[in-house]
Amino acid sequence: MKTCPKCKQTMEADGFRKDASRKDGLSFYCKQCGNAYAKTMRRKHPKPYPSVLGYRKPVGAVRKETNRQRMIAKYGIDFVETQDSMTDSSDERFG
Repeated sequence: MKTCPKCKQTMEADGFRKDASRKDGLSFYCKQCGNAYAKTMRRKHPKPYPSVLGYRKPVGAVRKETNRQRMIAKYGIDFVETQDSMTDSSDERFG
């Protein structure tokens, strides 16, 4: 049995969330009070996705640019040059 300091209700352990950092292994507030607190905090501090803010590139664009830089650093060539050379060599073999 544990008492929630916010609502002053005494309830069983299943009325509290688990919290490994606390001595008794249960959260400070009961589930209902914790949910209410989280709801008010989300309303007070809405957090939009980074892509909505417009400062984050899509993952595909970031990955493409990273691969391009790696190819230039490692082989000294650009990916577009690599694709062109691959299509030219395949034409010579099968043409």
